[in-house]
Amino acid sequence: MSNYVGIFVAILGALLIILGVYFIRAPGGLCAPNESHIVCARNWVAAFGPFFAACALIVAIAQFALSRESMNRQLRAYVGASLAMKTDPVAVLVIADNQGQTPAYNVRAHLNWQYMPFGSPLPLNFNFPDYGTETDQNASSTMLQSKGTFPITMPMDLKQLERAQKKETSVFLYGWVKYEDTFGATHSTTFAYEYRPEQKGETITHVFHVLPRYNGGN
Repeated sequence: MSNYVGIFVAILGALLIILGVYFIRAPGGLCAPNESHIVCARNWVAAFGPFFAACALIVAIAQFALSRESMNRQLRAYVGASLAMKTDPVAVLVIADNQGQTPAYNVRAHLNWQYMPFGSPLPLNFNFPDYGTETDQNASSTMLQSKGTFPITMPMDLKQLERAQKKETSVFLYGWVKYEDTFGATHSTTFAYEYRPEQKGETITHVFHVLPRYNGGN
């Protein structure tokens, strides 16, 4: 935004200079009778000095705001989310991962699930609705340090996971993580996975595949 302000002020200043030169040199223009062009120009520059000073101040303020916003983007927390399975007791974990330069505060998560016939993808018009906030969970720590991770245990219908392990249904898990950065702004990260358990003999490996939609953040 500050770039546009600077360009506008520069164009306006150039236009005023061109018009000023024209009217100063034109007969019957801005200069008083018998007044030299140099004295006339100096008087008009002095008259418009406060205007140019105000324009310079506006540009400086806009540049400061832009540099501060850029600094905030570089230094703020960036929290991502992945899923894992906890085995004892069995539960789904949302792993909050802060890859930013400063801590994230008030980290919280929400998990939804959608069941489909085994092997069926989510419909193309599926809009990832929130099914209420009863599954909201807060991290037990109010602060997630830079480069730190924190698992958030989420409620889950374990019978549906067992059905997925038996290839009777496809389970899709999606939701969000919300947090505040050190500058006071609130951000959210959305995630979406398909649960695809892999079984070899008696061993089940819990695998979550990232979906091509609904994964992002601000």
